[in-house]
Amino acid sequence: MGLFNKSACLLLLLSLCISSDAFPCAAFSFKDGDALIFGRNVDSPDAPPGVVVVNKRGVYREGVTFAWLYGGKKDKSPKITWVSKYGSITFNYSGIEFPDGGMNEAGLFFEEMTLLETKYPANQSKPTLFMSQWIQYILDTCASTAQVVESAKQINLDGWNWHFYAADKNGDRAVIEFLDGTAVIHQDKTLPYSILTNSIYTKELAKIKQYQGFGGDQILDVKDYDGPSRFVRGAAMIAHFQPLKDACPVDYGFRLLDTISPDHMRFSAITSLAKVYDVKNRRIFFRTSIAKKIRYVNLDAFDFSCQTPRKILDMHFDRSGDVTSNFTDYSAEADHEMLVKHFEHFTKHPEFRQYMKDNNVSMESIVKRHVDYKKKVSCQEK
Repeated sequence: MGLFNKSACLLLLLSLCISSDAFPCAAFSFKDGDALIFGRNVDSPDAPPGVVVVNKRGVYREGVTFAWLYGGKKDKSPKITWVSKYGSITFNYSGIEFPDGGMNEAGLFFEEMTLLETKYPANQSKPTLFMSQWIQYILDTCASTAQVVESAKQINLDGWNWHFYAADKNGDRAVIEFLDGTAVIHQDKTLPYSILTNSIYTKELAKIKQYQGFGGDQILDVKDYDGPSRFVRGAAMIAHFQPLKDACPVDYGFRLLDTISPDHMRFSAITSLAKVYDVKNRRIFFRTSIAKKIRYVNLDAFDFSCQTPRKILDMHFDRSGDVTSNFTDYSAEADHEMLVKHFEHFTKHPEFRQYMKDNNVSMESIVKRHVDYKKKVSCQEK
C-alpha cells in the first residue's frame, strides 16, 4: 500500500466515491448515428465542495506524487514535466491542479472510479504521478484513447485505488485497470460494453452473460434495483438507446445515470455529481445533490489561451441552463479557501485524522504543499 496504511487509503477513497457499504460510481459512453454521449456519476455519502475548472493550453507542469503531496516524502523515480497541448474542462475537489475527471477540447473524456483491487506498478525506472494528476496530464497531452493507453504503459501511479474510463470523439474507448502491479487494458473486442462501475471489468463480463439479451436466461428488469448489477442495467440501457424514440440523447444520458444511481438503490451513498457530455455539440451538462438543476457549459465559448485569466465555477452553483458566463477568474485566495474546505471535509473522518497522526503531517502542511505546487505552474505560450 506504500506510504499510507489501508484505513487511510479507504478514507481518501471516501471523499470522492465511496460509502460504508458500497462503491457505486459509474461512467459510460454510447454512440448511435450523430449522437455521442459520455456520462459519469460521482457517488458519496455527502456532497463535498468542488469547482469546475477551465484548464489552459501552453501551461508548464511538473509531476508530483501522492507521497510528497500528502506526506511530504521525497520520490526517487524520474521526474516528468510537460506543457499542455489542449484546453479542458475538469471537475475538481482537491484543488485547481488535481481533477477528478473531465473532457478536453480535442473531445477526449477521461474519468476515474474506485476499484479496491487496484495495485499500481512500482517500477522505479518510470516516472510516478499522483493518480489525480495523471488525469490532468492525460487531458493536457492526449487527443485519443490510443494515446491514453500508451501513457498507462509508461508511468507509475500512486494514491488511492482507482481504475479509469477513456473515450474520444471517434467513439474509441478503453478501460484501464492496474491489477497486481500491471496495467490491464480493455479495448475493442475485450470491451464489448461501454460502461464501467466499481468491479474488475472481467468480473462484470461474467455476470452479464447470465441475463437475457446477453447470452443467459435470467430476466433483466432495469428497474429491479435489488437484482442485476449497475453494470448490467447500464449496459442494457445503452443497448436499448434508439435515436428516433429517445430524441434527446442528453436526457437519455441522465436517465441512464439515474438508473444506476445509488439514490435508487439500498446504498448509503447518494449521487453527489452527475455529468453528461454531449461531444457533437461540445457541451457539458451537470447537476449536484445540492444544486439539482441541470446546467451546462459550452466548451467552445472559453478562451483556452494561458495568457488570459483561468476560470472557475462553484460546482454547486444553483442555476439551470447555460452557466458559461458565470465562471469567474481564478485567484490563489479562492483556491486556498477551497483547499481548506476540502481538507476540513476530510478531517471529519477519524481514518484521515489517524493517517495524519501516523505520518506526522498536519492539514496545514498538506494544504501548503498543494499551494506550493501551484507556484511551479506557469504559462509557456508565446
